[in-house]
Amino acid sequence: MAQQIEIAYKKRRAMINKEGELIVYLGNNEPSLGPCNEIKYLEIATGTTETLWQPATGSAVRLDALVTSMDGAGDVEIFFGTRLVTHLEFSEKKAVPMPINYPVCVGLNTALRVTATGANAYVSAIGFEVVI
Repeated sequence: MAQQIEIAYKKRRAMINKEGELIVYLGNNEPSLGPCNEIKYLEIATGTTETLWQPATGSAVRLDALVTSMDGAGDVEIFFGTRLVTHLEFSEKKAVPMPINYPVCVGLNTALRVTATGANAYVSAIGFEVVI
């Protein structure tokens, strides 16, 4: 199903990259002033593990927030590479925003991965890549 996204605030922009992914930038869009937040979104079929964000070589993902939802009862697990960092259990169809109050780096060259069991999951990661 196609979705329309409208961006009204002047410090936000959206683009479609060469892989056909929609990327939304929040905040500062001038590279000379530092990094701006980016949103990565992924739908994860039940019973699968998918890579939500693979940083460029020599970079790490700095995570500011996650938003997770499921079609019904089930579990979502968030991994930094192969290390489990969060396990969420859903008893019904629901969305859970997870703000992060301090900088969390996923790790150098380490992917942010998600597993869904019991129902399909939808995860948005908000953050940016930093060169280490």
